[in-house]
Amino acid sequence: MSTTQDKPRSGVAEMAKELSLPGAVLQKWGPWLALVCILGAGLFVAWAKMDTTQLTYEVHQLRAEQAQLQREQRLLVSDLATLKSPAYLSDKAGELGLEEPPPGVVIRVE
Repeated sequence: MSTTQDKPRSGVAEMAKELSLPGAVLQKWGPWLALVCILGAGLFVAWAKMDTTQLTYEVHQLRAEQAQLQREQRLLVSDLATLKSPAYLSDKAGELGLEEPPPGVVIRVE
């Protein structure tokens, strides 16, 4: 049995060994690499927030447009019902000089 103990290794040195990089290189560039990763993640979060805000604005705009189109559709359906009503058609026919045909001239097919 050996009484010598292994020296505790630092995490950076172990990572350097695993990556087969000298410890000095990893110690020198490690903080910069971490900073670049953090900045990249921050930029991604900012971009995602801006994109979400833009999409939310577009959704609100489209909902307002949909509500306006539904109001217009209701008005048009109401106008169509008015234009198809027998009372309106009878009045309009009178204005145009049209009159009811005599009995027997029109054959109704059902």
